[in-house]
Amino acid sequence: RHIRSVGKRGGGPGEFHQFSSMSVCVLPNEEMLVDDAGLKRAHIYSTAGIFKRTVMFEKDAASSTPVPRSCFADGSFLTENAAIESIEPDGSGFKPERIQYVRYRSDGRRLVSIAEVVSRTRFMHQCCDYPSFPYVPFTPSAHGAAGPTSVFIHHGGGPEIDRYTLDGKHDASIKWKPRRTRTSAVYEQYSTAELQTISDPSYRRRTAAYYRLKLPVPEFVPAVGGLVVDDAE
Repeated sequence: RHIRSVGKRGGGPGEFHQFSSMSVCVLPNEEMLVDDAGLKRAHIYSTAGIFKRTVMFEKDAASSTPVPRSCFADGSFLTENAAIESIEPDGSGFKPERIQYVRYRSDGRRLVSIAEVVSRTRFMHQCCDYPSFPYVPFTPSAHGAAGPTSVFIHHGGGPEIDRYTLDGKHDASIKWKPRRTRTSAVYEQYSTAELQTISDPSYRRRTAAYYRLKLPVPEFVPAVGGLVVDDAE
């Protein structure tokens, strides 16, 4: 059941540049933070939908706009952003993406860097006179999530999650014995399912050509596909 709508497209206070993706987290004092990545900022609303203020992110020039992932009890919040990718010296492709996890104050200023980890790899694909730069399927993506007092980060695809304190100190590693699945056993099913989600014929044709290439996929499917942390951590 629809309750209420807030915001609209635009560049003013409480307005949003784009709606292709959006992150929301709940702050203290019955407030919520909603990112507006296209304009490198976030808006803060009351949980009743009343616009309160806009937060501009303090960030490095060589990184993408931070995306809020979790909010903490003191009003600070965890963000994720990618360091701007660089091409290999021989021009053969991209270097693996580097993801930065940073804790910000409620006014948008950097508080502390939690970690920087290696994530997925893009591929240079030329098809139908159209260049694209898709991620290589099954290359391990970094995942970050936070509880009340800790930040948990997975990277590298293996069966291990690192735990950090809110001031950026690594204090534990969680490991387990995974069930390993070979990429070759599920690649056809994966690519077929992905193509079925694409409605644009031209884009679907380019993507199908991409999946037929001999891509540098890993031998095994990554052990983690996402992270969620409850209040008990």
